Amino acid sequence: MQRYHVNYRLLAGLFVGGLVTAGALHALWSWQIDRNANSYLVRADEAVDAGDPRQAFHDLHQYTRLRRKDLDARVRLANLALEVSKLDDATREEHGLAYGIVEETVRQVPDDAALRRELINMLMRFGRAHDAIGQIDTLLANKPEDAELKSLRLQCLFSTKDYRKGVQYAYQLIGYDPSTDTFDSAKATAVNQPSAYYTLANVLLARDKKPELAERVIDQMVKMNPESVEANLQCNRFYSKRVKSQRDLASAERAIEKTYGGIEQLMAAEPETESDRQERNQFLKLLEEDRFKHWRENKKKTQAAIDRAIALDATDADVLYQASQTAIDKNDLETARKMLSEGMERYPDKQAFYDRLARVEAFSGDEEKALEILDRGIKQFPGITSYTLRQQKVDILFSRQDLAGVKRELQSITSLKT
Repeated sequence: MQRYHVNYRLLAGLFVGGLVTAGALHALWSWQIDRNANSYLVRADEAVDAGDPRQAFHDLHQYTRLRRKDLDARVRLANLALEVSKLDDATREEHGLAYGIVEETVRQVPDDAALRRELINMLMRFGRAHDAIGQIDTLLANKPEDAELKSLRLQCLFSTKDYRKGVQYAYQLIGYDPSTDTFDSAKATAVNQPSAYYTLANVLLARDKKPELAERVIDQMVKMNPESVEANLQCNRFYSKRVKSQRDLASAERAIEKTYGGIEQLMAAEPETESDRQERNQFLKLLEEDRFKHWRENKKKTQAAIDRAIALDATDADVLYQASQTAIDKNDLETARKMLSEGMERYPDKQAFYDRLARVEAFSGDEEKALEILDRGIKQFPGITSYTLRQQKVDILFSRQDLAGVKRELQSITSLKT
């Protein structure tokens, strides 16, 4: 029988050679991966410098897939994803991808408070208030005195419809003791957060049917934050809604103004007929009612709040916009026009100024001016973001029987949607 001899030297050589070859191939593969990763990183930097966040995100995303342990790059990727998701033409897919990346990055880098805060904002936008509360509590564990976080937590509690817990938490934030029906600012844990007062007041008014307490909460907000533009704007919003909600009293005041020219003229009037005397007596009786007096007091608070906001910062975008609405409510279109025109010039990136100013001009009968403003806004906001401006333009063109113009604008709107 033939016997075979194993060539151990050959086998050993092949084995060693295989190891060397494998090592060389791995080194070559690692070098290629490193080269590719670096090229993606360079391209991402170039895209950032060129102002192209989408391309920067794409290249950095490829980089992080090759360099999974580079947490700094991962945080940078998450911030780029956020930037892309905030673009006016961001797609639903980009919003979803941004959320997934931010959520995963927060798990990988739990100490990045700024990124966790962005995650909270996303959760709230997506209607996931329960999950947002968990993230807020994580931040509060490290910063228990953060009043802004506490105010944000309150919004989440009300968003989850847990009104009982929300109201009790809000009382702590503003220093209100329901057992004594008193405010103690020394016990307030978020005394400088107007949104906490405003949110609570609206719940007390709409859900708990406690208008008196709601008004006291708003008054306390202004008392504790007299130099806050936000507090005074919130006060204006609250009392404006209160005044508008009592339509019967507003109608009665308009009737007095139409018939007599105002309350002072009513008081001095001398009726010539019995029917005039009876009508005047009815109005005088209304003036003596506590409900009407309180309503008029709220009207004064509405105006006083916007006046204070203007005095604090007359050029603030929110102040200009809200002051224009207060003027419109008083039928003072000239003041509204002035506020909106200034806002449009100072803040050309705020579409709301174009929209409302065009409506004021159209209501005043100057449709040409309204169309001019709308065209300026459409030019400033190309794409789908100009939809509301284009729709308003269609309404004006239709009222002028400009059917050809209507057709052109509808075609433009259709092209935007597609």
